[in-house]
Amino acid sequence: MESLNTVYQTNMNRFFAGILIYSIATGLLFYILPGAVVNIIQLAALMLYVFYWTKLASLQNIPTWYLRIIIFIFLAWQCYIIYHGFIFNYPYVKEYLFSPDRFVQYLVPLVLFIPINNSAFLQKLFSYIYQLGLFFLVAFPFLFFFLIHKRAFAEQYIWTLAMGSGLTLLTAFYHSKRRFGIALAAMLLGLLLATVTARRSIMLSCGCFLLFAFFIFILTNKTITLLKKLGFICLVVLISIAGYGIYISNQGGMFSKITERAGENTREVVFLAYFLDMTETDLAIGKGINGTYYCPGVDEDWIGHALSYKDLDNRIYIECGYLQLVLNGGIVYLALFLLVLFPAIVLGLGFSKNVFSKGCALLILLWLIDMAPYGLPSFTLRYFLVWFCVALCFSKAIRTMNDEDIKALLYPEKTVL
Repeated sequence: MESLNTVYQTNMNRFFAGILIYSIATGLLFYILPGAVVNIIQLAALMLYVFYWTKLASLQNIPTWYLRIIIFIFLAWQCYIIYHGFIFNYPYVKEYLFSPDRFVQYLVPLVLFIPINNSAFLQKLFSYIYQLGLFFLVAFPFLFFFLIHKRAFAEQYIWTLAMGSGLTLLTAFYHSKRRFGIALAAMLLGLLLATVTARRSIMLSCGCFLLFAFFIFILTNKTITLLKKLGFICLVVLISIAGYGIYISNQGGMFSKITERAGENTREVVFLAYFLDMTETDLAIGKGINGTYYCPGVDEDWIGHALSYKDLDNRIYIECGYLQLVLNGGIVYLALFLLVLFPAIVLGLGFSKNVFSKGCALLILLWLIDMAPYGLPSFTLRYFLVWFCVALCFSKAIRTMNDEDIKALLYPEKTVL
């Protein structure tokens, strides 16, 4: 038994390593190291992920027949998307492997087949989230000026290192004050950095995590009297007013970029071009992995001739996760996606006995909110957390545990590593 547990731990650690190395290489190392070196790291990470997924995966890890049926139809439709339009030549294959929101994003839902509703997996997950959040805070002073002037890097810095802290905030009831403090500091700093660099979608993500975490804390904490709960709500309102006052007084300074972009409409022309180009058939079944829509004069402004093997008048991305799903796989794909995520939210919020399942359900809900302004599915820790939480919300064993059982599951030795 001990040897089997050791094998599982080894496989799990290397599986996680594949996810984290690919995410960090794509989001951060891309700005520091030569592209060829980053691609080698990404390829090694993908090999780790796929190989150790085969070691861990089993149909028995999908707990309900409903989920088994839907996920197999969902994965079959993903295969159709990949087949429908796949171009087998070097530039495209390179893009498929090394762009996190192209081919590799379709590998993320496969996590449903691995055993994650156990102590070893969950301890490791929250340990990695803690370490990434801590690194985010420690490295920030050294990277401050680079982050301020490189908005794309700042966005990836937050997305890669800080967004996982959202799950710790939503399940704060079970964690130590130290882990909660690191997660809270990472999310607040992420919100501030996103505001200064005018990354509006990241601002929404961080703000929603903080808001949802606050309300789940207030609503589920039985030791706080109603009067104190009202006091906390009033305090949050006052802090929000004070924050707005600070923003108003610094519109021309620290917050000048977000002030300039606050009323900027960057999506209307793109959305109009998208719907003008999509036929009824396209809307129903999508255009496949290389689906495009005619929208000239957008990508040329920032890509230039970097992707000269493509016609840049035809865009492969639309800045809305829901529309991106329709572009690639049609309304059929979007419906299958929601048929997996919506029941997970309902089960986690309405049919669970613990705060942990509710926190997981809220993380999925927040992803559905994120998909409106952007939220493209991708091979990143943030998107992996969504599918981890789907598996956890479908797990009856997890949902029927009480809070003390969950604490014992997360920290069986009653110590925080």
